[in-house]
Amino acid sequence: GAGGVSSQQEAYIYSAAQIEALTWGDVKTKTINNWITASLWVTPLEAFRSGYARRFSRANVIEAVIASRLRPFGVPRWRCTVMMRDQKRLFELQPYPWSWVLVDNRITAAFIPEQEKALSIGSLPVDAAIVLRVWRIIDEIDEYLGKELAA
Repeated sequence: GAGGVSSQQEAYIYSAAQIEALTWGDVKTKTINNWITASLWVTPLEAFRSGYARRFSRANVIEAVIASRLRPFGVPRWRCTVMMRDQKRLFELQPYPWSWVLVDNRITAAFIPEQEKALSIGSLPVDAAIVLRVWRIIDEIDEYLGKELAA
């Protein structure tokens, strides 16, 4: 049930190496630490324990992957942080029936019905936008993490 999702979400069981794999090498341990130093994480991080490698929650992984997917479009990490603070439900919704549409580095038209999983570009009030299929990205993350846990 939903209770299981939230406990799995907050369990710090994933590694920096898994984040690096899911971001195609874009987010390495150094990047993760830079984000910590700059207070750019929106999702809660595991408390630092001296002598132990930091572990990450599913929500941390989702945050890192989304920030990584936006980087090629020139959206800097600090801007991702601002947007994610406005969209915290991203880390609470299950089964994530939505996408983001970014216009001028702001999120608009964030919700799309689960059964459609498509977006009418004609309904947007602009000529150009970035569309991030959050539901698909999270499916990929869950599939990868599930295989890793089973291994």
